[in-house]
Amino acid sequence: MKTLYLKNSSGWSPLQRGFPVVLFALPLLLLIASSTNGVIISEGLLRNVSTRLAVLTGENVLIVGFTVAESQPVLVRALGPTLTNFGVTGALADPTISLYNSTGGLIATNDDCKDTNQAAIGGTGKTPPNDKESAILSSLSPGNYTAIVSGKNNTTGVGLVEAYGVEPPGVENLISNVSSRGFVGTESNVMIGGVIGDHTPSAQIIVRALGPTLTQFGINNALANPTLELHDGNGNLLAFNDNWQDTNQTAIQATGFAPPNSNESAILAVINVGASITAIVRGKDNTTGVALFDVYLY
Repeated sequence: MKTLYLKNSSGWSPLQRGFPVVLFALPLLLLIASSTNGVIISEGLLRNVSTRLAVLTGENVLIVGFTVAESQPVLVRALGPTLTNFGVTGALADPTISLYNSTGGLIATNDDCKDTNQAAIGGTGKTPPNDKESAILSSLSPGNYTAIVSGKNNTTGVGLVEAYGVEPPGVENLISNVSSRGFVGTESNVMIGGVIGDHTPSAQIIVRALGPTLTQFGINNALANPTLELHDGNGNLLAFNDNWQDTNQTAIQATGFAPPNSNESAILAVINVGASITAIVRGKDNTTGVALFDVYLY
């Protein structure tokens, strides 16, 4: 078995291969994926998907999508003030979170985590550390879901969104993170993700950064020319790519995950057992805009 781990605020959570990813949309906000093999979170009491990014307004809010494969309770939460404890400047002071189904129907929304289901959320062990942070605990049927984080009263700042499968007895915890989309700024407001390999001698992955493709889905301020860096666990640069056709074009096409636009980025990598990789998405020449970041096993 090939296993990847997704980095989040609590550590690393394992990801496995073999779950179909999906395309789903909300009226103004799109989260897209273009694959038939995504990543799936493996067994465990609590596993999660997460993204940290600058939360702005309009189509520049923070979005994460996931798929539930078995009926189970799921906790989604949005952190802001807590990030200041980890040296993040400009953290979102009062995040709100909304959870939608695959048709765009609103399931629930929350401003302050203690407003609703306080005892049940506390029972998961994942109550947000700050009362101004948000959380929704909902029993979800198999299907596709979108969590959207925005600032209360259109405030902005760096936020973190997470989704945890709260596994009931006898139910395998299956949540798939297909991709993450948000506004890529400069300096500390770039897009960052991390993976770590385990359980096999190595795992082959493709990491992509999409920008221009998003304009086809109504995104007006898509990042025109994303760049992608991969770093090892010590921060050393492993690979850099500006335009995906510059390097390994044939091999990237063979994976079935070649970016649709020549200005988008992709890197093929092999993760050895226990090795971690951090991916950073920036705009070329410090340009900014909305981008989509994803990682696939192939």
